[in-house]
Amino acid sequence: MKQYKVGVIGCTGMVGQRFVTLLENHPWFQLTALAASARSAGKTYEEAAAPRWAMTSPMPEEAKGLLVLDAEADAEKLEKEQKRARKQARIAQRVRALERLILTGDLDHLTYSQKKGLKKYLSEERTAELMAQRADAEAQVQTTLFV
Repeated sequence: MKQYKVGVIGCTGMVGQRFVTLLENHPWFQLTALAASARSAGKTYEEAAAPRWAMTSPMPEEAKGLLVLDAEADAEKLEKEQKRARKQARIAQRVRALERLILTGDLDHLTYSQKKGLKKYLSEERTAELMAQRADAEAQVQTTLFV
């Protein structure tokens, strides 16, 4: 299953600590960014939060080494990262849709933008691989029908 990259702003406070512990080994989310006040910025999460760790569970290992960003000064950086992640998610969604079209054999019904996306997002090798998979699947169906 795909994991979404997430961050916690205010990570050194009690609520932030709770979010960090909830994200440990989460099946849907991967903790990739932490932000807090300028006082904690530039430190690892362990250095910033360990002195006032308020949770009963230990600090997650995956969070200890993450560098804490300044929530105010690095806000623009966080926003750019968020936009980049959204763009990657949209591209991945388009690629999956195009792959489904190839595998289902709906190539005759592609719109102009889908054809353009096919060339942009899928290499010729990947397209050929998917076409071969489709041909194999069709051959199996035909074999099954005639046996």
